[in-house]
Amino acid sequence: FLEVSYNDALQPMVDVNVGGQWLKLVFDASSGNTIVFVEEFKACEPSGFEPCYSYKEAEANHTLKVCEENNNMEIECNTQASSHYDCSSLLKSLADAKPHPDALIIDGLEYDQKSVEGVED
Repeated sequence: FLEVSYNDALQPMVDVNVGGQWLKLVFDASSGNTIVFVEEFKACEPSGFEPCYSYKEAEANHTLKVCEENNNMEIECNTQASSHYDCSSLLKSLADAKPHPDALIIDGLEYDQKSVEGVED
């Protein structure tokens, strides 16, 4: 069973293990994608917010794989079956990736973001 709690915005939250890091994520069944907020890019407020994803911890544990397609601005980020964004070639680090503008809509709230595509073990 999946235990669900609710944040102050009444969004459903679940505990998920991403590459060995336990995170409380908004439960969104509209896609199979997982969006994490990265501590090193100051995406977690307040500072020191727990749990917050650390890409440096993921790289130290060798669980994070960053897609080379992030650096090809001619390829649209798309994770559907017909995607040209297959993440078969990898960058050495998240720091080597060029983020692309994106928006995330959860329960009617739109979050503007800069995204980098990757895979976690």
